[in-house]
Amino acid sequence: QGRLDQVEVEVKVEVGEALLPFSELLSLEVGETIKLNARVSDDFTLKVGDRSKFKCRPGRTGNHLAVQIGEEIVDVPDEFLITSRSQEEY
Repeated sequence: QGRLDQVEVEVKVEVGEALLPFSELLSLEVGETIKLNARVSDDFTLKVGDRSKFKCRPGRTGNHLAVQIGEEIVDVPDEFLITSRSQEEY
């Protein structure tokens, strides 16, 4: 338990996504804006590593940007996504 308390994990918040043509991606410059497929009122997704763990809302704590943790997202491990039929085929 003591060793696990010292382990650092990557935590990131997924705000939204956008589809851009590669040519537009290459021509992006500092200060330009990319329109995402999300609204400020939408829940964001907090990820631990590559796994979605919580829904969250944007906000501030003092002068810092922050998120408020909301509902837990139940993430199904990859090994459970394989059906018994597909296992028999291997």
